[in-house]
Amino acid sequence: MKSLSWLKYKIASKLKNLNKTQILIGLTALFIGFIIYFFYRYLNSVYLFNKLFVNALSSSILNNTEFFKIFVGSLPSLLHVFAFILLTAGVINSKNKLVNNLICVFWFFIDTIFEFGQKYKYFFCQIVPDWFDKFFILENFKSYFLKGSFDIFDILAIILGTILAKVLLTYFIKY
Repeated sequence: MKSLSWLKYKIASKLKNLNKTQILIGLTALFIGFIIYFFYRYLNSVYLFNKLFVNALSSSILNNTEFFKIFVGSLPSLLHVFAFILLTAGVINSKNKLVNNLICVFWFFIDTIFEFGQKYKYFFCQIVPDWFDKFFILENFKSYFLKGSFDIFDILAIILGTILAKVLLTYFIKY
């Protein structure tokens, strides 16, 4: 019984240290990105969506309007990097400026590498280890690169999302 109460104490103390506001904003950004994908993009282009949802809305009328093609096309890239920076920072909840800068740089590079992986798809497919095919989520790396298409506006959206997240982190944390 002692070990169980110790575990509950450890979990409760970790949950108290979370920055719930940052996590909530990050989850909201992910939800907005989900909505955009659900209505705007083909669901089978997103790994978990084709496992969870029927592809009923993928040919939505929104997919054919110029407004959404121009203004919403790269928004998921912005929201992805923005959300994951805030989620990571919210879980780590560091008051250290360097740590928060490293979180921003880390997610900027991850998203940028994946975007360039769509441009240089065959190179990236060659460096993905074969054992990735045996694990949930990792099994989709090669398919992500092969089916994706590089867009310079996605790179710009990643830059903007990183900057917005950094500004928000600076607002939440008084150094």
